[in-house]
Parts: sequence; structure tokens; C-alpha cells
Amino acid sequence: MSKDMAEIMGWSESFVGTLFVATATFLPEAAVSIAAVCLGVLDMALGNLFGSNLSNMAILAIDSISIS
Repeated sequence: MSKDMAEIMGWSESFVGTLFVATATFLPEAAVSIAAVCLGVLDMALGNLFGSNLSNMAILAIDSISIS
């Protein structure tokens, strides 16, 4: 599936794989953040989302540098 997607979009296979990993790691973080909001711990929810997204962006940045 990712190989076909990479060919259709003109992206490298490693970039598509990184996108899938980022999505898979974001989903549990989103569940924790939703639970934190329900418990009223907004600082934990924001810190969780920012930390997860920043690490995913760093991985994508490194991947895009290695592709170029």
C-alpha cells in the first residue's frame, strides 16, 4: 500500500513510511490528551500534544533532508 501511494504521489517510500509511523504514534497521544482534558488537566493535554507533534516533525525534517 505505501509503495503504491509513494509511486502515485511521487514521494519516496521512506517518506510515506514516516508519515504512517507519525500517524500511528499520534493516535495514542491524542487519546491521552482527550482523557486529560476530560479530567481537567489542560497543561498535561497541551504538553502531550506539543511533545508528540514536535518529535514527529523532527523525524519528518530529518527524513526530508536525507531524501534531498
